[in-house]
Amino acid sequence: MALADNNAITLLLVLVAIALVAQLLLESRAKKKREPKYATKTLLKCTKCGYTIETDYEPGDFVGLIKRRCPKCGEPMIVYGIYDIEIKEKS
Repeated sequence: MALADNNAITLLLVLVAIALVAQLLLESRAKKKREPKYATKTLLKCTKCGYTIETDYEPGDFVGLIKRRCPKCGEPMIVYGIYDIEIKEKS
């Protein structure tokens, strides 16, 4: 009788261990999220009329850099800001 009880307890412990391992595997799969991707942008602003345009960052850009001429009034446009935006993935 003691042998049957011992086998039942061993079987129960093995089943609990399998259930715990299965739960851990499922949880680890659910937690794996992709890290968001970012794109660096440069904000250009006209020194006269205030017209702004957002362009892709280029190496060498820095705040205060005179980058191009304003398409509206022809005055210089300066780099007003540099920042990252999150690229949303298509579902």
